Amino acid sequence: MILLRMVAFRPAAVIDESLNAGNLVPVGAASASSVAREVDGPAKKPVSAPAASQPVPHVHAGVAPVAANRLPVSEGVACALEALGPDNWHQVLEQLGLGGIVYTIARNCELRGRDGASLQLVLDRDNAALFNKGHTGQIRAALENYFGQALSLTIEPGDLQGETPARRQARLRQERQQAAVAIIEADPLLQQLIARFDGELDRASITPVDP
Repeated sequence: MILLRMVAFRPAAVIDESLNAGNLVPVGAASASSVAREVDGPAKKPVSAPAASQPVPHVHAGVAPVAANRLPVSEGVACALEALGPDNWHQVLEQLGLGGIVYTIARNCELRGRDGASLQLVLDRDNAALFNKGHTGQIRAALENYFGQALSLTIEPGDLQGETPARRQARLRQERQQAAVAIIEADPLLQQLIARFDGELDRASITPVDP
């Protein structure tokens, strides 16, 4: 067996003395080339074309798509400031990057008025004990960073005339809770179970899933 393997891997010229140096091709190399062709042939699979990208919505030249009631950040900040009002104050607040007690103060403030670059916030009296004048400077700095311009800001505790971001969130939470209870109560299978077992629905156990 050893001798056979040695002969198999010797140059072909050793077997046939009539061959010259130009015909010397190692049998091993020829076999390797043949095997490579056999492997590369059927084993290779065609490369799939890349998946088509999602179609890009058409946008008119010079108009950037902006979500409804959401103020743009960066270009056109002057228009964004002009669009600021009580109805979108809660959206701006969530983009200011505030935290801790400063965020608590801001979310309990109603945007009472805006005159150019001057903003007036009214703080809910229930949270006035947490407030100090330093909070005004921090909120003003966050607003200036958002709008990209110098602003004047006043914050005074007072009686609310509108809805603060905190009260808006509480109202929406209550509305979701009421909707969830109504859906559960209207479920026919649940009503059958209550009637069959003389049960009672524990409304306090119903918790809506926040979006």
